Amino acid sequence: MKLQILDDTGHQELELEPTEALQKIQPLSQKYWAFADNEFVEIYTLTESDLANVRELKLTLPLQGGQGTISPAEAG
Repeated sequence: MKLQILDDTGHQELELEPTEALQKIQPLSQKYWAFADNEFVEIYTLTESDLANVRELKLTLPLQGGQGTISPAEAG
């Protein structure tokens, strides 16, 4: 399976077996969002058998909303 880890410095792409992928992502479960074949999943619920059916797993930092406000004119 392909594992992509996206962060504020860029990204890593790895080809891993499900067991290896699980070992790599478990420590990241509190910091990243995960998408298995483009569907959101909770990292802590994933098992090796789940990952055996996944072609691509992407980990990305969570999106955060801004503190400022945008006027209707600025929004377009």
